[in-house]
Amino acid sequence: MSELGFNDDKFSTFAIIMRGTKIAFYMYHAFSGLLDDEGIENFKGFIPLNQAIPLEDFIRFHGSPTKAILHCNYYTQGINFPTDSQILQQLGVAHTVFIPHPHIFDLIDPQHREHIHNMFSYISTKDCNFFFKY
Repeated sequence: MSELGFNDDKFSTFAIIMRGTKIAFYMYHAFSGLLDDEGIENFKGFIPLNQAIPLEDFIRFHGSPTKAILHCNYYTQGINFPTDSQILQQLGVAHTVFIPHPHIFDLIDPQHREHIHNMFSYISTKDCNFFFKY
């Protein structure tokens, strides 16, 4: 999967994990080895959907500024949920021991509902066929 995704851009993969009223959204990145090298906490290439990878790292991971910027613009387009860890902490969003970026929302918390909805909406707009156009 890593080779196909990294070289051919033929898929987008997301995971939604729920336990009780807690929900977390993750996005797969094919360059998981590079995430580890750069100290970006991940689980087998999955990082929280609301955790942004800095553009300079994204460019370095892809090796091509043009390809990296295209990807970064595509994946950042439509993000209307918080990605700043301080804002997320103020909202009471939790984290795990392994991934310290706040990303675990609570379905019954009124402050979280709109953000949860926006993450579902974001995922629904990411069509891997976008990359076949370029």
